[in-house]
Order: sequence, then structure tokens, then C-alpha cells
Amino acid sequence: MMAVSDTRSTTSERIPAFARSERGREFAGALFVIVLASVMLHRTFGGDWPVNHDHPVHLFRIWQLKQHLLAHGTPWSWSQRWFAGCPISTVYPVGADFFVLAIQALSFGALSLSHAYALAFWLFYVLYAYGSYYFISRAVGSRIAACIGVLFLLADPGWNDMGGWFWYVDVGVWTAALGMAPALIGTVRAADLLENPQPRTAAALAACLGLAVLCHQLHLVYFAIVIPLLCLARYISVGNTDWRRSFIWLGAAGLCGLLIASFWLVPNLSAARYLANIGWTGDSLSQIGVKLARGELFNRMPWLMVAFGFVGSLVLLAARRPLPLLMGLFIFVAIVLSSSTFTNLFGADLAQWLKDHMIFPRLLMLLKPFWYGAGAFLLVAGIKAARDLLARPAEAAMSDRHQTLARTIIIFVCVCLVPVLYPCLRTFVHEEVLRPTKWAADRPDLAARAAFIKWVNTELPQSPGFFRIAHGFDQDEHSLTDLGIDVPYPLYKIFRTPTGDHFKYALGSDSNAALRAVNVRFILAEHPLNRPDFLLQRDFGQGMLLYTFKNWNPRPFEISQGAGGVQLEQFEDEAIVLRADPTAHGLLRLNVTYFPKWHATRDGVPVRIKPIPVPGVNDSLFMQVPLAPGVYRFEYRRGFTDYLGSILCLFGIAGCVALAKPEWFGRAWSSAAVIFGNRARRFSGRKRNQPSGS
Repeated sequence: MMAVSDTRSTTSERIPAFARSERGREFAGALFVIVLASVMLHRTFGGDWPVNHDHPVHLFRIWQLKQHLLAHGTPWSWSQRWFAGCPISTVYPVGADFFVLAIQALSFGALSLSHAYALAFWLFYVLYAYGSYYFISRAVGSRIAACIGVLFLLADPGWNDMGGWFWYVDVGVWTAALGMAPALIGTVRAADLLENPQPRTAAALAACLGLAVLCHQLHLVYFAIVIPLLCLARYISVGNTDWRRSFIWLGAAGLCGLLIASFWLVPNLSAARYLANIGWTGDSLSQIGVKLARGELFNRMPWLMVAFGFVGSLVLLAARRPLPLLMGLFIFVAIVLSSSTFTNLFGADLAQWLKDHMIFPRLLMLLKPFWYGAGAFLLVAGIKAARDLLARPAEAAMSDRHQTLARTIIIFVCVCLVPVLYPCLRTFVHEEVLRPTKWAADRPDLAARAAFIKWVNTELPQSPGFFRIAHGFDQDEHSLTDLGIDVPYPLYKIFRTPTGDHFKYALGSDSNAALRAVNVRFILAEHPLNRPDFLLQRDFGQGMLLYTFKNWNPRPFEISQGAGGVQLEQFEDEAIVLRADPTAHGLLRLNVTYFPKWHATRDGVPVRIKPIPVPGVNDSLFMQVPLAPGVYRFEYRRGFTDYLGSILCLFGIAGCVALAKPEWFGRAWSSAAVIFGNRARRFSGRKRNQPSGS
């Protein structure tokens, strides 16, 4: 009995002690982040996932990556399931894709890909929130301010290119924000590195840099801004800094981080000629000033948050510690860099190049954690200052009169403030924390989707010939894209496709010439299409209609300047075989998008592929070869750059390990030296023992 009592006493003492400790407070902050994100995205635990705009595209792209990893053992592949063929993983960062696949792999097959995507999206929200919490708490030295900043950051309504709920959840552009978690943690590690240059801190910074860039190349810009500003903040606020050692370890961290990111950067840069130019600038500085005065700098952000963030940023410019000073500096530098005024400083040609290659308003998305952190700091600091100012001296006793006055104030607060505060908080929770979005389980066309999948797999009229199924005949109409997972035929997406439009030759045209060129046979639409070349074949209900294209071309090739018979024998992702009869002559155009890794042979002899556009079809580039009798084989062959990035990534990881655990690296190096030394001695001994003249 005594032992049980002692155990209870010990436990009751440990819990309060843990709560008061630094570890306990950090645990409480992390728990707040997890609970908040879980409340906002609670439906993801049941496998439900947001389906607006980009989400179905992400799911289909990730599914394709998984299929190619299983089939080829590499993400750098070619898919015939999208557009008129396109490279897989090369044109868009792979960090979020592998993040989702890792969640599914950790379930050992228990989770479907859509369920894994749902949990990955929830975990993204947790990581994004925790990265922001970690950075704000270290910068301003207040976990309360960090929690308040994260609360308003996650509840931020958001807008196009500016982050927030609308951009991440409703629109589904979350892959870049996933990289903000390691980027913000890496910012703190960089500050620690300047404070105390150590190889282990450099290893942590390198890992954060590599992971962030694998999620999105925008974080190269982030670190290119943050590191110089952090050095400037350090120089201004702190006198003693070992700059030589700091720059050495910063350089080592940057090198290892870029080597890790080379896993995707090298294949991406090698395909630069085939990447689309996507970019635009923001408002001018004068327009930004007007918006700031009106509380409209960030669309839909409550004016109170705009005011607190702006004033807090100004206050932090007077900080005498590097991280809070960095917060103030980064906010205003990012605002200036996002403006069209900045790009126009470089002359017409360079300004146009910058506009074509970067979406500058997304810098405002990167500064959101800084902005809300500055606002939360101002709020907490203001409350603390007011409390200290109004506090009663410690030696003064409270008289009966003062006690009566205090009770009166409490009654006044309960009577007058609570009736106002309660509906205010209830509205905030309902409209901001429990903000609605469109979920997969609530799709209005679930029965129609199931009917189409059944029809295409069991009832589709069989006939010889190659075909694709077109869909997406309206701007931002992407919701049918994930049907590609269950449809065994290539899909042709009309209009620009999120992440897919990074490929320059994704076509997207709905003209008769384009549909014929890509062998469209069926059109799946979410609304009526009144075109003379379309024939309504079936109505699946719930607004989903299936049309037949009257001008379907059943051959995935065209013969020009000649004639003859050509038969399709094989059409796979990375191999296409055609047989030309003895009468064949002229030019043969394959209706597959050109990419330099495609190679052609005729009867085993290499044939030069000429990339040609389809007349009258924008953003098209197909493959053409001279036509003669024989067997043509088109093969997609991976090149040196597909493997170079992986090799450099391994070097980057090894560099991080060497920095973090130099003793491991030393033991491994010594063991390798011993092994190679012993082999060299045995080899030289055999050479000496060989008979002369042998």
C-alpha cells in the first residue's frame, strides 16, 4: 500500500515538474500545433481528401510516379497516360510526391493512395505549422506568441499565390508550402551556425536546405534572401562573430544541401529547353503602399492582422538580436522584391526574363509566417507591457475598497464583455478554424464517376485503333483528372493543367486539328458541349456526359509526302513499334511529343528523329522520321543526367553524415583504407611470386 502511495506521489510531482520544464513547454506547444491542424483537417483521418482544383492532378501525378518506380526503378521516366506523352517527375519538384508515397509505404499497403494522400496532407499542415511555431518561438523568445502566430497563420483565409487556406486547401497548391517547414527550421539552424559554428549545425542546415528545394525551387530564392539578411542582422546586432569559421560551415552546408537537391535539380535543369516559361510580377511599390494603407496588402486577411503584422515588423527592425531583426528585414525585403518596380530596375530584357521565370507574388506567401509572428509578438509584448504598467506594487496591500472595485470590474466584464466575446469567438472558430472545403466523399458526381469507370473497363465498344480520352473543356476544370488511375487509356487534358503545364509541349488545345492529331476518340465532359464534330453517346447522370469525336484518327501516326502501309505493333510508355510494308515511303510522324531521350531505329539501324510542330496546333512538337520498309522501334532511354543527380544526392547525404558524425566517417574511412591496403598488398605479392618471363 505504501509503495502504491509513493508511486502516486512521485507521478503527481513529476507531471507538474515536467509541465514547468523547457521540455514540457515545448511539448505543449507542439501538441497545440498538432491539435489545431487535426481539428481543421479532421476528415483526413478517415481517408477523405480535398478535391478542388489541383488535388486530383496531384493524386494522378503521384500515382503515375508510383507505377514508374515499380516498373523501372527510377522516377525519371516517360508516360503516355498524360497529354500526348510527357516526362514523369522531371518538370515539377518531386518532394511532395515522395512524401505521399512514403506515407503509403509506411502503412505496408494498408492505405490506398488516396488515403495516404489525405494523411500526407494533414501531416503537411502539421509540419508547416510546427516549422512556423519553431521559428517564431526561437525568434521572439515566446512560445505564447508562437502559438498565437500559428493559430492565425493556419486560419489565414488566403488568396492566389499568397498562401492561406484558400491557396493550400481549396486550390491545392501546397507542395511549395511543404518546403517551408524545413526552410524555417533551417533558418534557425543558420542563426545557430553564425552564433556557434559547428559541423553538426551545418549538417542540420544542409538537410533542411536540400529537403526544402526538393519540395519546390522557390526555396532556393528563399535561402538566397535569408542567408545574406541573417548575416547582416548578425553584423548589426552582435559584435563578436567568427565570420571565417561561420562562412566555411555555411559554404559546406550550402554545398551539401544543393547536392541533396541535385536529385531533382539535375534532371530538371537538363530538360530546361522543354520547360514552359511561367511567371509574373506583383503590384508596383506605389500600389502596394496604397493597399497597405487600406489594409488590403494580403487579400482577405483581416485588417487587424494586417495592422498588427505591419506595426510588429517595424518594431522588430529595432531588435538587437539576429533572428527578430531578420523577421523585420525579410518582411520588407520580400515585399519590395515581389513588386514590379523591382524587376523594372534591370532593364527591359532582363526584366522580361525575370517575369517569365518566376512568380514574384509568391514571395508574399513565404513571408506569411514572419508577418503573423511579428503581429503575435506585438500582441504579447503589448499585453505584457500593459500588465506591468498597471500592476499594483508588491508591497501595497489591497484594501476592502479596492477588493470591492475588483469584484465590480469582474462583474462588468461578465455582464458586458462575455455576451460580445462569446459569439465573436464562436464565429472565429466556425468560419476560420472549421473553414469548409470540398471533400472527396462529398463529390456530387460519385455515381457518375463509378458508372464511367465501369463502362470504360467493361462496356467500351471494342474496335481496332489507338485512342485517347479528352476531358477538361473549361478553364480550371481539373476534377476528372484522377479518373486516370482507374481508366486504362491515355487521357488528353484540355487547357492548362496544374504542374503539367510546366512542360512546354503539353498541348491543351481543343481544336479539331489538335484532337485529331492526338487521336482523341471520346470526350468526357462535366457540362454540355455544343460542337458539330462531337456526338453525344452517353449520359452518366449528375452532369457527366460522354461524346464521340467524329473525326477520330485510329492510327497514332501520320504519313506525309508519300504512302504505304504501316501497322502499330506495340505502344507502351517507353517503347513503340511500327512495321512499314514494302510500299512505304515518305515521312512518318508519330503522334507522341518529342523529347531528346527518345531514340528511333529501323531494322536495328539508328534513325534521326526530327521534332516538328503540328500545323495549326500551339505547343505541339511531335516526332518525325524518314519512312521506308522495315520495323521502326522508338525507345525512351535514360541518360547520364538521370543518374548524375542521384549520385550527387548520395554525396550530399554522405557529406551531412560526415558533418554530423565525423567519428563514423573516420571509422568508415579507416576501414576502407585497411581493406584496400590489404588487397593492394596481396595483389603486389602475387605479382612478385609470378615466374619471370611469364
